[in-house]
Amino acid sequence: MFTNMPILQQLSPEMREFIVRLVLAFLALVITWLMRRLITAIVIRPFRQRAEKSEGLVDDQVLDVIQQPLQWLILALGIFFASRIMGIDPQQDTFITPLLNTIVIAAVALACYRAVSVLSLSSKRVQDLTGVAIEERLMPFVRVALRLVVIILGVTLILQNWGYNVDTLVAGLGIGSIGVSLAAQDTIGNLFGFASIVTDRPFAVGDTIEIGGDEGVVEHVGLRSTVIRKDDQSRVIIPNGTLAKSTLTNWSRLNKRQVDFSVPLKSGITSEQLQKLTNQLRELLLSRQKIAPTSVAVLVTDFAEGKGKLRVMGYLFIREGMEYMKELDLIHRRAMELVAEYLA
Repeated sequence: MFTNMPILQQLSPEMREFIVRLVLAFLALVITWLMRRLITAIVIRPFRQRAEKSEGLVDDQVLDVIQQPLQWLILALGIFFASRIMGIDPQQDTFITPLLNTIVIAAVALACYRAVSVLSLSSKRVQDLTGVAIEERLMPFVRVALRLVVIILGVTLILQNWGYNVDTLVAGLGIGSIGVSLAAQDTIGNLFGFASIVTDRPFAVGDTIEIGGDEGVVEHVGLRSTVIRKDDQSRVIIPNGTLAKSTLTNWSRLNKRQVDFSVPLKSGITSEQLQKLTNQLRELLLSRQKIAPTSVAVLVTDFAEGKGKLRVMGYLFIREGMEYMKELDLIHRRAMELVAEYLA
């Protein structure tokens, strides 16, 4: 049809064939573009409208994952047909075939990237799929790591597709990453410290902890630091890297707290007085509602030259620090009244 046109009759056969192929290739690209619009109008849009009416989110999520990559694959199909119409030999082609491979790789990588972003991975879903239990607060790290893996693999495959030596690039990135890691080692340490806090769970928000001489209630655990509120209402911000490397005491994880104090005895106290005082101190502890009865002990210690001390010990079933201090204050006040006449 095209070859019978008068304007083409004036050209050489080779030129006429080239123009005809060029026109047909252009038509193939136009048809491909129309196919993209047609698929969107006939398939994607009605399916999305049906998905919006349904209660589940899976249909919407699947559409978000495949819609744009599918359009890219259709574009690659159009370029493929156009190149074949133009008579380009795949064995000698150094541009169209790598371009098609690049589009396909990019479409697959985009689908994987959007799958990680859109499908809302949760610890339960990961455990159901892989059997690996991951703390929910670590899932943002998992999602970021998966996206980075997808990007790195996609870029690597595309570079290899165009004939670049990826080994040299990786070696160069390795040298550069050393400098970056040295500059960001504190940030990386804090992130790993956060991961350690989440996985080991040495404390939780609301616990009373003591670290490096600072004691307070944990108010916030962030990616970079943890905030505790001291009794004087000052806020202490501790980097997570420091927390992960330090020894801390979690007072809220105690099932019971210790009562332990000594009473110095005066010289010349009789055995009857000593026994009476011992019984009174023991009864004092046993009278407290939150005392562990089997832990109560009143013992003579540091005996020398007719003098000694009574050591009073026991455990209270109290976790909260202020409640413990108030209970201990009541015990001390009552003990002072009992031992006043026996003090050295």
